[in-house]
Amino acid sequence: NSWVGLAGGFGDVRLGRMLMPVQEFNSTFEPWIADTVATVNTGGINATIRATNAIYYRSPRMGGLQLSAAIAAAEGQIAGEQGGAFAKPLNRERPLGLGIVYAAGPLKVAVALDKNSADQKTTGLYGSYNLGVATLMGQFEKGDTNITNASLVNRRVDRWSLGATVPMGAATIKAGYTRWSDEDIKKLGLGVNYDLSKRTQLYADLGKLSGNGSATLPLTALNRKARFDVGIFHKF
Repeated sequence: NSWVGLAGGFGDVRLGRMLMPVQEFNSTFEPWIADTVATVNTGGINATIRATNAIYYRSPRMGGLQLSAAIAAAEGQIAGEQGGAFAKPLNRERPLGLGIVYAAGPLKVAVALDKNSADQKTTGLYGSYNLGVATLMGQFEKGDTNITNASLVNRRVDRWSLGATVPMGAATIKAGYTRWSDEDIKKLGLGVNYDLSKRTQLYADLGKLSGNGSATLPLTALNRKARFDVGIFHKF
């Protein structure tokens, strides 16, 4: 992300390159915030990720509600614009994004819409609830896929995930599961974070894929192997 902005009683406005609402929202409703090998993020299907030459407005909070809206230039968004058979069809529209977040006490829910420069649409529904002993979270996305299909015929597909974080003193246990119907991919994620201090945190994660993958990108035996990572976060 690379942007400048202005904030005040009216909310905030950002100009530059940044995440559009679907991608901004979905990473906050899963245990790993779309990071590490264990992430169960639904990925936004073909929603615009970081839009170039974008304007993003976010309203002030109004009784727990906050609105987001974004628009970007039609050019410069996806690789197809640089030439080839798909150049014109894939970059004929300005990317658009809309989102609404509602937060009240332990409950937080969000809805987001995206239309990319290839006129492919994605809808996402997200939620989390803090039970005290654990926080439960979920994602559901439905949208157009087959961006590289030579016929440019889209299919409507869906993806979903469920996750939980469980604080246990200085440690936080994480677990999640996701399924992508468009690529026949399932994934289980497990992990733990341990706070050494307010600014330093150790982590260890495990991710395991299963399923067949897609016809153009099958899931191989190598990809089905469990993967793990260990590391340290430090906030300066």
